[in-house]
Amino acid sequence: MSVYGPIVKIHPVVLASIVDSYERRNEGACRVIGTLLGTIDKHTVEVTNCFSVPHNESEDEVAVDMEFAKNMYELHKKVSPSEVIVGWYATGYDITEHSVLIHEYYSREAQNPVHLTVDTALQSGRMNIRAYVSGSTPSHQEYSQSDQRVDHRLGTGGISVSHSRNVDNRIVLH
Repeated sequence: MSVYGPIVKIHPVVLASIVDSYERRNEGACRVIGTLLGTIDKHTVEVTNCFSVPHNESEDEVAVDMEFAKNMYELHKKVSPSEVIVGWYATGYDITEHSVLIHEYYSREAQNPVHLTVDTALQSGRMNIRAYVSGSTPSHQEYSQSDQRVDHRLGTGGISVSHSRNVDNRIVLH
């Protein structure tokens, strides 16, 4: 599978918020999910904010509080009207069967939403961050890892996390 898609830029406050949500998750919850907000231009998705969305998962099903997500977005639009839903996040390393169902919901809220995974369990000894977008193939719809970099912005400098299918994530300060 080829690597393609937009460049995804993530502000540090988004990562801090995701980790905070994970640390405050309900007892027994394996992961947290949430909505990504930001802006989209021709080749770039810039994620500037996010909020967690309550959900329950079991092996058989996932229940997402979609009403909560809609209400939070409506409130957020009053404060930051230029930010739109650009996708969603989940903590964890893999895309699960439930991820596909959740992605279907976000596909109704945003055109070609980004799915960001944040490995808060540090399975490889570091916090891997991956961005995915849906891609069409002649036979089916599938997830595809977005481009070759996720760029975390810190003012004018930043941290750039580059990744591809064959290379471990590398954090470069610039």
